[in-house]
Amino acid sequence: LYILLGSESGRQMLAGVRSVIVDEIHALAGSKRGSHLALSLERLQALCPRPLLRIGLSATQKPIEKVARFLVGASGNPRDPACRIVDIGYTRPRDLGIEVPPVALEAVMSNDTWELVYDRLAHLAGEHRTTLVFVNTRRMAERVTRFLA
Repeated sequence: LYILLGSESGRQMLAGVRSVIVDEIHALAGSKRGSHLALSLERLQALCPRPLLRIGLSATQKPIEKVARFLVGASGNPRDPACRIVDIGYTRPRDLGIEVPPVALEAVMSNDTWELVYDRLAHLAGEHRTTLVFVNTRRMAERVTRFLA
């Protein structure tokens, strides 16, 4: 956007823009890149005869009101009727389980026990699209990764 706004032909091309969609807006708001984008959006608005429809998308931004304030620009107000926040409040169903080996846990587990653990992890990972395994050290994370790869 910045490059297009810097040339006469780019500004002519953008003069008819009616809407702007900023995906993953949470990654920009509050950073230098976000400041740069905000300035570019205001420059774009100055070219356009009508107010731009600004659409920001984020699945993770909290508080969303701050991002709305960032998106509507210097002259906007997120409480204005011109600014609408759509929060579908979607929560994905979770299948959470805690697994322990079928043998007694000890400070130092045998290789046989670790094989049971790795086999079970591989089985569970194969049954699910996403699997999150918690370990308590980086070394353990690398070890589990090596056996599951």
